Formats: sequence, structure tokens, C-alpha cells
Amino acid sequence: MAASTVMLSACETGPANPLDLTAARPDPVIETRMVTRTVCPDELNTAPAALPEPPADAEVIWNEPAKAWFDQLVDAAQAAIDQVLGAREVCREQGALQP
Repeated sequence: MAASTVMLSACETGPANPLDLTAARPDPVIETRMVTRTVCPDELNTAPAALPEPPADAEVIWNEPAKAWFDQLVDAAQAAIDQVLGAREVCREQGALQP
């Protein structure tokens, strides 16, 4: 709807005889503005969840394959935390808008 309003107002200011190609015509004005903002997601500013403390009377009994699997699980969790903290640091270095 806005485009048709602009078109109509441009036609109103045109020459009295639209077929007269030598008459003065208004120049169209097109203005384009582009704004780039770096914004980081809110999740990067939240603290990582704390791991629960094991109970004092807890016992863990396992074999070597279970230990190897658990070590991989802890390494994967630490890698995820490091990734989030690294992304947070990059956002701050680039001057991203903080939510």
C-alpha cells in the first residue's frame, strides 16, 4: 500500500502533459541504508549449570570399559563448556551487543 501512495504522489507532481517527453520530470529518490549489528544469543551470557555433588556415602564400582566410557563422557561435556565459553569471549572481543 505504501508503494502505491508514493507512486501516486510522484504522478501528481509530474508534467501536465505526460506525453511531452521534453518537460521537466521529478527525479526519483531511492535511499538505502544498511546497518550491521553483531548480536550474541542470550544463552552465551548464562552461567553453565553446576554439577551436583555426589553423596558422601556413594560408591561407584566399575570395570575398565566403563571407566573409559565415563572419561569420554566427561571430555565431551568439558568440550561443550569450552565451546560456549570460547564463543562468549569472541562475542566480547568483536564488541557484540549484550542483551
